[in-house]
Amino acid sequence: MSGSAPARSSSESLRVRIEIAWCIDPLMKFARTVRNHRELLLNYFRARKQFSSGVIEGLNNKAKVTMRKA
Repeated sequence: MSGSAPARSSSESLRVRIEIAWCIDPLMKFARTVRNHRELLLNYFRARKQFSSGVIEGLNNKAKVTMRKA
């Protein structure tokens, strides 16, 4: 018995390539997005302890409540 993989038909090979592309394409898109926004993402982690978004969240909540009551 040789160590080589069994030969695949062309339709089987195409199916495997489509399955791989289906899994890989979203990952590549995510990686590209992270790469494009790298500095902004790093800024978020650098400043996470220095700033609080509580005031803004409170204002957003007030706006939503006001709109709901209107």
